[in-house]
Amino acid sequence: MSNNALWIILQKLRTPLLVIIVTYSIAMLGMVLIPGMDDNGHVYHLTFFDAFYFVSYMASTIGFGEAPYTFTYEQRLWVSVCIYITVVGWFYGIGALVSAVTDKMLKFEIMRNSFRKQVKALREDFVIILGYTYVNVEIIKKLHNVNIEVVMIDEDEDKLNHFLLEDFRLDVPIMIGDGLEADTLKDAGITCNNCKAIISLFSNEDENLRVSILTKFLNPKVRVIAKSTMLDITNSILDTDIGKPVNPFEIFAKRVDIALSSPHVLVLENWIYSNSDLMDKAIFLPKGKYIVCGYGRFGKALQEKFKKHDLDYVFIDEKRLAPRDMIESGKFIRAT
Repeated sequence: MSNNALWIILQKLRTPLLVIIVTYSIAMLGMVLIPGMDDNGHVYHLTFFDAFYFVSYMASTIGFGEAPYTFTYEQRLWVSVCIYITVVGWFYGIGALVSAVTDKMLKFEIMRNSFRKQVKALREDFVIILGYTYVNVEIIKKLHNVNIEVVMIDEDEDKLNHFLLEDFRLDVPIMIGDGLEADTLKDAGITCNNCKAIISLFSNEDENLRVSILTKFLNPKVRVIAKSTMLDITNSILDTDIGKPVNPFEIFAKRVDIALSSPHVLVLENWIYSNSDLMDKAIFLPKGKYIVCGYGRFGKALQEKFKKHDLDYVFIDEKRLAPRDMIESGKFIRAT
């Protein structure tokens, strides 16, 4: 158990332990000071060990009887008082123990310590993936196919509970945490020699840039694969010298380009990346007018490919505005 987890337990149980110690001490002191009577009628006093032994099974409500001799009425009166004092103390201690065991912070520290051990146990090359998404699940499967281990981080506990239901070929250490914090990345093993890359595909691209910069400081030998669709973010990621920006809009637009010009090449490319089989049918995109809903960065990437192949097109968007020439030529309509 880590020091943090031990400290949380001690902090939660400090007051209950003091209560139990004080109630035991009061009960034991009274048992020692109050005189008793042995079988021969002689006065005797319990030793501290005898008092501790009796109070122990009295407070736990086990009740082995009066020992070592039958108690006097004075002793029984004191025992009657001590029963209520010590039992209440024990109930308080047990309640505090249950509260400590179910404490979210304690659970987090225990899970964090287990996660660290799992990461340290990795002997093969591994990749850190930030966020549980469908795309990242497919990436994990591809990495496992080439025997590359994966470490997963996500700050959403519900998502990670669903992640546990995924069927992967290799075990994946998972951690609830913020991938934008240095301590979380260190726990994930970013400073390890066998950590080769970190994948950050957050929809907020500023976070991907932050991961790139943070990785640069923590371990410049680790490559960063980050999603970026904006030019400024892309340039900033490239400036870190370890970042590889990935623009999904350009990737999809490129595939549309290949499908329009050389569909069989697209089949070959998918086969190379193990996305399909060579026997799959090629996708032949029809020649004609294309209607695209939405004119954002993705729409602009498609527009370049449409122009390249001299295709007719029209974009429909209710929020964005296009250049005047597109509106006048009827290639853009602002509507729902």
